[in-house]
Amino acid sequence: MFRTVQPTDLSGLVLFLARALPNEARPADKLGIGQQRVWTVQGLMAHWLPQEARHHTFLRAKGWRISGLVSVRSYPGLAAWEVDQLLLNPEEGETCRLLLAQLSLASALAGIERVFLRLPAESPAVAHAQQAGFHTYLRESLYLLPAPPAPDFLAVPNGLSFRPCRPEDRFQAFRLYTLSVPLGVRTAEGLTMQEWQETLAVRWRCRGRAVEEIAVDKESGNLAAWVYTLRRGRTGFLTLLTNSGRPGSEEATVAQGLAHLKGQPIVTLLLPDYIRSGVGALDPWGFQYGGDYVSLVNRMAVPVPSTALAPA
Repeated sequence: MFRTVQPTDLSGLVLFLARALPNEARPADKLGIGQQRVWTVQGLMAHWLPQEARHHTFLRAKGWRISGLVSVRSYPGLAAWEVDQLLLNPEEGETCRLLLAQLSLASALAGIERVFLRLPAESPAVAHAQQAGFHTYLRESLYLLPAPPAPDFLAVPNGLSFRPCRPEDRFQAFRLYTLSVPLGVRTAEGLTMQEWQETLAVRWRCRGRAVEEIAVDKESGNLAAWVYTLRRGRTGFLTLLTNSGRPGSEEATVAQGLAHLKGQPIVTLLLPDYIRSGVGALDPWGFQYGGDYVSLVNRMAVPVPSTALAPA
């Protein structure tokens, strides 16, 4: 039976979690923190208490025996969910496919348009998710930097100027995203500025101190880079977009991000496969390869272009 978690499930969940099952889901803001068993009794109680990021938790159970659990987080006003917990009984291979298929149905009934899921690239759950209707749209490599050094030795290339991102910069940031990200990825993460902003909110809207900056090309006035950093506990998260073409611009963008994460014991960066050339920008600091991941999405609502009469 597939159903939501209820307070009466507490004892069964404690027994299920006592098996120390690994969490197959890898949300971006948990990478580098540790992916062992994340749930605790306190975590269970949080699912029944009001908080900014609401969790919707579903399980498959027969009587009191639980065979799998999936949890998604959502935010008010957003039509997207992200899977942040996927715990499975390895003895029941069909559990993953059934859980994710029924999760998709529940999300559609709730009016959710997209459900995101990140998994280790070699996980058997990838095939099960695809059978449940999820589509693989992106492969990323994780890079970790323990005790990042001060990046003040790298100068910003001539013609670029970094400054904080302002609300009026959102459209240009979206234009940079459109120019630098392949269509297949944009179809999943957002063909419109609203969808893209919603994807960023679902992925990064968590407790922590965030800094968002842009690099402006002084000659054209266009955005050449976008960098987003987040401090969460002992981990710093770095994500960026570049489309400058100027020598040294990628290295300078990484340095700008690291400057905001100075003092963090570890920094994580997910590098998409479509910018493999960016690996060289990580060399000056000694980032360490941390594995490959795939991002999947199940889109319940597909954008359909509508015709309209042009004004006379």
